[in-house]
Amino acid sequence: MTGISLAELDQQQSLKEPSGFQGTTFYMHKGEKIPVLKKTWIAKLASVILRKSERSEKTYTSILLSGKSESGKSTVTTTLCHRLSCMTNSPFVIKWFYGKDLSNLDKILKDLPKGLKYILIFDDVSYILDMEDAKRKKELVSALTTIRHTLGGKVITFFNIHYQKALPPALRDADFRVLTSMSDQDAANWKNTFGWDMANRSAIYRFQKQYVSSTQEGYFFVNGLEEGRNYRYRDSDPMRIALCSTGVGVRSLVYPKEECQLCLSPKEQRKDKKNARLIYDELVYKEKNGKRRADTSKATALKYWAFFTMAEKKALSTSALSAITQVRKKVAEHGIDMDELAKVIKDENKKTS
Repeated sequence: MTGISLAELDQQQSLKEPSGFQGTTFYMHKGEKIPVLKKTWIAKLASVILRKSERSEKTYTSILLSGKSESGKSTVTTTLCHRLSCMTNSPFVIKWFYGKDLSNLDKILKDLPKGLKYILIFDDVSYILDMEDAKRKKELVSALTTIRHTLGGKVITFFNIHYQKALPPALRDADFRVLTSMSDQDAANWKNTFGWDMANRSAIYRFQKQYVSSTQEGYFFVNGLEEGRNYRYRDSDPMRIALCSTGVGVRSLVYPKEECQLCLSPKEQRKDKKNARLIYDELVYKEKNGKRRADTSKATALKYWAFFTMAEKKALSTSALSAITQVRKKVAEHGIDMDELAKVIKDENKKTS
């Protein structure tokens, strides 16, 4: 796994700001404490996204990433997914889709199990919908606007494109926008989107400087342009720079590369994956008194983990899937106090243990 563990995250959050570092947090990288302004740190963006997602049982959050090839879109996406899901106690089902998959958005949503938490990533989808007629575009936009009702739970989508106008307006009108590169033409387009007030223009101009410096000089500064008043980073060692909009203004976004096999794009996952049968046997079976016995608790946990984390319907029996559907419908109809339910389940477990 690249990045930090939960234990390391806790350690970072407990670090106190020394004198002269107000508004700064620290990221541990190869034993070194790297200072990062809190307002620019990707952890802040992840926490804002999570807060929006947790407002109710059914929420939809959209994230648009725009930038040239190799400018960091996939890295930002994976790092955010890692922090939104893999580094929490309440993971999402993470699904990656590519290119023309976007033209089948409504069919994709129809086939996914209902009532789960999803992060759906549509990577490299520039101009894909230009090949569809007006009627089909309208159908796809409608599928997106009703996504939280279709899936019956919390949904976060990522749309990764190369240019600002590479998607229809309805799809690029996102809750959060992250720009990983900036040309003069991009700057003009995004100023029209964000507004021409001085703060936004200054942020866009600053990011242009940061992006050019990172790609041409191999380093960039944050919190200004002049050396001596800024934090200086070597590009991709481990930090990279982007521009972020959370709905009110724009600001720099500093991010490292964090990932694991649960959030990585299938194209980037390990080729030497461990045999599934070996993993299953190691988790479920154990030797006792010379006999090989199955741990039914672990077997059950693995089945439900595959369903709730990977949306793998084949992991559960038809009766189990039916039972989950009945539970979801009952709770949706009547509501339930989750703390009380947890207590009831705990009491029932004691009776059967």
